[in-house]
Amino acid sequence: MLQRDWPDRTGRPELTGWYHAGMSTTRQSWFRKAVLLAVAAIPWILAMYLFHWLDVSGTWTTETPHRGKMSVALLGAGMVVSFLLHAWLAGRER
Repeated sequence: MLQRDWPDRTGRPELTGWYHAGMSTTRQSWFRKAVLLAVAAIPWILAMYLFHWLDVSGTWTTETPHRGKMSVALLGAGMVVSFLLHAWLAGRER
């Protein structure tokens, strides 16, 4: 652990452990944000994959009634869940 001659006034805990070895706080912050965004995007990606799977499997045809409305609802639901998950994860990090 790094010994300092001055007090730490940042309020952040000391960076210790094998998972912090060799990573600067800037790189940790960047990596943490990237992981947070990737996790938050999972519901939206799953909604897009479900939309693709329905189209490829033949379940979702051009004759399906209200196809456009259901497409918007499906992708919109994925986006809303991703937004709420991102907001929750970002709020939890503070």
